Amino acid sequence: IYELKPRETLRDLIAAAGGFEPFALRRRVQIDRILPPPQRQLGGRDRVVLDIPESQFSDELGPAFPIAAGDRVKVFAVDDRRRNVVTVTGDVWTDGQVGFTPGMKLSDAIRLAGGPKPDVFLGQILISRLNPDSTRSQLRSAFRDTTGAIVNDLALQEDDAIQIFSRTSFRPSRFVAITGAVRSPRRLPYREGMTLRDAVLAADGLTEDALLTQAEIARVPEDRASGALAVTIRVTLDSSYIFDRGTNGEYKGPPGLPGPASGAPDIILKPYDNVLILHQPDWDAQRLVTIVGRVKYPGSYSLRTRSERLTDLIERAGGLTKDAYPRGAELYRPVPDDSGTSFRVVSRLRQQLRLDPSKKATRADTAKAEGLGVPTIAERVGLDLPKALRQPFGREDLILQAGDSIWIPEYDPTVRVYGAVNAPTTVIHHPGWDLDDYVSAAGGFKRAADRGRAYLVQPGGQVESVKRRFLLPDGKPTPLPGSVVFVPERDPNDKRDFVGLFGSIAQILASTLAIVVVATRL
Repeated sequence: IYELKPRETLRDLIAAAGGFEPFALRRRVQIDRILPPPQRQLGGRDRVVLDIPESQFSDELGPAFPIAAGDRVKVFAVDDRRRNVVTVTGDVWTDGQVGFTPGMKLSDAIRLAGGPKPDVFLGQILISRLNPDSTRSQLRSAFRDTTGAIVNDLALQEDDAIQIFSRTSFRPSRFVAITGAVRSPRRLPYREGMTLRDAVLAADGLTEDALLTQAEIARVPEDRASGALAVTIRVTLDSSYIFDRGTNGEYKGPPGLPGPASGAPDIILKPYDNVLILHQPDWDAQRLVTIVGRVKYPGSYSLRTRSERLTDLIERAGGLTKDAYPRGAELYRPVPDDSGTSFRVVSRLRQQLRLDPSKKATRADTAKAEGLGVPTIAERVGLDLPKALRQPFGREDLILQAGDSIWIPEYDPTVRVYGAVNAPTTVIHHPGWDLDDYVSAAGGFKRAADRGRAYLVQPGGQVESVKRRFLLPDGKPTPLPGSVVFVPERDPNDKRDFVGLFGSIAQILASTLAIVVVATRL
């Protein structure tokens, strides 16, 4: 926006704006003008557009055309379309536009684009030609060889588009896959001459449990007429496939099955081979289990065999102390964190914090458990340790797994009562009391209590509930010292239609009575 003095012109305005730019189209300078009030007419003729003739631009700044207040001057730019060009794209060294000259041949344009690459497709070159009506027609040619010599060297026209193809673009993506006992199982791009050793190196080497005697290669069959998907080949390995060694060549990893020192042939792979590096049978790292509480030597022990049992571990830990309470022993086994188990709590933590068994362990509980030496979140496994000690190798003498955690407590003379009771509390154990007696000691059932689903967790982890008996008294479990009684709340959505139930029963009884009467008369 510029402020002009009286009698200044379009020439002065262009000069004030710095003059024309190189891409200015001088034949299209346009003024949008609002007419003075005396010149305005009805019908919306208040604004006019004035095009300045190209003949008036005899120099760099243009004509001395008078300018009025409010004028808007627009200088158009030249069109973006390039003339005198031919476009070469595809498998050439410098693809793009090249300058067109009359008499130019196809070979000239390809030479200006740097010539074809070594992997050029010789069979066909496509030339797209622009017609006067803006449609395009297709022309074809071909290479004689990779030097750029043309079989049919066509004469080009302005705006021709030349497309040159690469053999690589038609080639399928060939690969080999390596899986099994390698550090980074993956799919590798296939290379001519690739060997099995190359594939193992690209997969970051073997794992500690790799079998060093043989591997399997699954290969695409040459003939699929019989419907075969693959043929398998067993190949030999040796210890030279272990690349991580000390300065003296000594292997630093854990021991395993021995393999040949050397001599295995280097296997040449083919496209789409699937290499499987086998694992050593029965190979495993050390498995740790934890036993804490009232044993002589608590701690984390490595299992010696896959069949080591609970009583074996207790014996290795020096046996139970005099004040141990075997009935209250607890065993916890790791579970996935998203297992959805409702009774998930930490073994040693539960005894020390006296957690409600109906609630899941929180992140804070987990952190406390780790501080106590319990390595994982786990679910409780029902355990009868006294029976396991009486009957070694019996059903209660469990075979241990990695991550198991056993807690042997002291004698706990109490029973804890939680859930939908009026006064959740801890009650001194009374021999002979059943589940209802302890609920009564905790103030009785709440109005919202689901009495039929109350249950008992014995100190060993066994869960017991009331056994309903037809025409006989219900079987109510007897809590042992250290057990937990839990009463859940009734589901508010579980509404039973007792009126409808009684109505249906009445209809059935009436129908039965009518049948009896008719039968008696007959």
